[in-house]
Amino acid sequence: LTQVFWVSNNFLFHACALSKLYNLQVKQNKNLSPEDATLMASRLLLAVLSIPAFDSQSAFLSEAGEMTLGAGGVLVGGGEETTTRLRKTAALLGYSAGPPQRSQLLADLVSKGIPSAVMGPL
Repeated sequence: LTQVFWVSNNFLFHACALSKLYNLQVKQNKNLSPEDATLMASRLLLAVLSIPAFDSQSAFLSEAGEMTLGAGGVLVGGGEETTTRLRKTAALLGYSAGPPQRSQLLADLVSKGIPSAVMGPL
């Protein structure tokens, strides 16, 4: 699922899916090595940081009447059908209130101590 979102350039849901995967692996996988946990934490941090803080297409798309996830994962423009689709995708990933914003994901990472679990150069 993470790869589907990555290939479709949906960086917000890519990061959400990686966050879900990381949380499940850390809690459930008793055979998860420290190296694998560090690699997953690093991928998650990079995924969240790759969500554009500013999306130059957001203004254009909202004027065209299309719904999109704009800067930082904020819903921009669009019709009811697209809004429903985005909310359903978010719900499948465990976000019942709709897609989270970039700032929310970053705050979540910091509160869980993930930045201290990443590889040294990051």
